[in-house]
Amino acid sequence: EDGFDFPEYDGEDRVIFISLKNYKA
Repeated sequence: EDGFDFPEYDGEDRVIFISLKNYKA
């Protein structure tokens, strides 16, 4: 969990996270 909190993966991880929430919603 902490490993995915990197600054470089923050941008891409954030975009994917929002997409996943939208898809599930």
